[in-house]
Amino acid sequence: MQPTLFDLPVPEHATHGRTVPTTHTHDPATSHQADEHHRSSGKRDRHRALVLGLVIRHPGKTACELWSLATPEEKALLAEMQEVRRRLTDLLHMEDVKQTASRTCTVKGTTQTTWRVADAK
Repeated sequence: MQPTLFDLPVPEHATHGRTVPTTHTHDPATSHQADEHHRSSGKRDRHRALVLGLVIRHPGKTACELWSLATPEEKALLAEMQEVRRRLTDLLHMEDVKQTASRTCTVKGTTQTTWRVADAK
C-alpha cells in the first residue's frame, strides 16, 4: 500500500512552532541534501517572506497570478513559479496565509485556489 501524506513522518525543524514538511521519507538523499542547503542558506525563509509580500500586495490571486505579478527582481530571486507554490504551502502550514475560493486562473485558464493573508492569530 502506498503511503499518503498523512503517513509520512514530519521533519524535525519547525517554524513559528509549526512543523513544515519539506521532504518525504522515501525521497532520494539528494532531495534531503537540497532541502538542508535551502534551509541553512536562509533562502527558504527569504523566499517565504517574499511570497508573503506578494499575497499581501495581491490578495485573492492564484499562485500563477502571484508569479506573474512579481517584479523582475522577485522573479530572479524565486527562480521559478513552482517556488511560489512551495512557499505558499509553507505559509499555509504556518497559518500565515489561507486558501480561499477556487476560480479560473487568468494566467493558466485552469481552476486554481486563491490565497489571502490569514486572520490574525
